[in-house]
Amino acid sequence: MSVQNVYPIIKINPFRGEEVNADFEKWAKISSRDLLASGIITEQQRCRIILTYMEGRAALAKEAYYA
Repeated sequence: MSVQNVYPIIKINPFRGEEVNADFEKWAKISSRDLLASGIITEQQRCRIILTYMEGRAALAKEAYYA
């Protein structure tokens, strides 16, 4: 079963950076294709969404660490 983050229309599988065999490049390509299929046409918009997602995950990890 795959857990997915759901934006109003967009679904992105989370990047599991803690796994030893995690492949960030593959995750980014798949996420970019999913965003393109969802109607996010420009590369700049897709990059911005992916980076915003990553920044949000980093902030959550930081808050959990210092809590």
